[in-house]
Amino acid sequence: MNHVRDLMRPADGGALQPRRPDHVQMPEPPDLWRPFVRGLWASFGALVVAPVLAVFVYLLAFASPLYEAQSQFVVRGDVNRPGGGSLGGAVGAVAALNVNQESSILVRFLPSRALVERLRGTLDVAALYSSPDIDSLSRLAEDADADAVAAYWADKVSASVDPVSGVVTLKVRAYSPEDALTLNQAAMLESETMLNLLLDDSRRDALRVAEQDRERAAEALEDARRELEAFRREAGLLDPNDAGAQAVDLIYELRGQRAALSAQLEAALTSLSPSAPQVRALRTRLSALDDQIAALEAELVPAGGAEGLPVLISRFDALELKRAFAEKSFGRAELTLLRTQAEVERWHLYLTVFDPPTLAAEEVEPRPFWTSGKLFATLAVLWAILALLAAGTMDHRQ
Repeated sequence: MNHVRDLMRPADGGALQPRRPDHVQMPEPPDLWRPFVRGLWASFGALVVAPVLAVFVYLLAFASPLYEAQSQFVVRGDVNRPGGGSLGGAVGAVAALNVNQESSILVRFLPSRALVERLRGTLDVAALYSSPDIDSLSRLAEDADADAVAAYWADKVSASVDPVSGVVTLKVRAYSPEDALTLNQAAMLESETMLNLLLDDSRRDALRVAEQDRERAAEALEDARRELEAFRREAGLLDPNDAGAQAVDLIYELRGQRAALSAQLEAALTSLSPSAPQVRALRTRLSALDDQIAALEAELVPAGGAEGLPVLISRFDALELKRAFAEKSFGRAELTLLRTQAEVERWHLYLTVFDPPTLAAEEVEPRPFWTSGKLFATLAVLWAILALLAAGTMDHRQ
């Protein structure tokens, strides 16, 4: 194949001629970076400059001014704490509330849907934020449901608490100074009402615990009284102690009479015969006294294992002690209930406002330059990241 030569036709259309090296012209590679750079700048204008300009024009010319009302307060109240006041134990524990806990509850309650629902009776939040005077992009839709209203409200209110001092800071934004002030005041009022409703639950719990203690003490006292009454009916004695004391006293008295009568009998036998009427009368009286003494002693210590007065007295003393203890327990429970009722009537929580809300003199939004600058920085960073990724891909292809 060495005889095959590389031929070419001249530009003037003549005969084929051998190709010379100076006749070879290599095409230049296409420059892909120029359109890529033009595309980057176009994307920068579309993705960064255009949105920033649109937001700037909207904020500067169309956005409704937003005003803020701020208040600061602490939660105070007359509520017993554990180990303090006249209430203790379970009742005091039920009544105990922690200031920081109450403040934390408020921080969660203020931006919630529950507050919006409570405000419906006095203030229509949806109507204030859906006024036609507000620009169409900022105002709340007139047909917004409860969830949308709650979300809109949560975006316009902020609450925070200082964990050390318990100071709650409430900020409410609206599209007029009057609306912001009204909403802030109404939110604080409903917050105080909500806290006292929670306190009502604690109040009912405290009373319920005290009443349950009183009922248990009353039942124990009634049981002790029934047992004591049953014992009295069974023993046939109102008070075995009194019966025993009377029996012992009577035995001592009869024994004294018997001793005196025995002395008379011995004196009579010195001068009379044993069959004399006076002697027989003395012996008859002496025998009667012995029978009485034996009967009384049998009552005290009966034969055959029957319960005597000592056993009855022991049982009676145990039942009487049980009844006395039940009466004291009932008295303490009754006193605790009365004191609990008196205490819970004084329970009340209130907000001590040391920085009340006022009419805002200046709007807090819109801030076209600040907002547009922040948006520009954010979009520029995102665009730069995408541009670097695209440039890396372009370089890899080449």
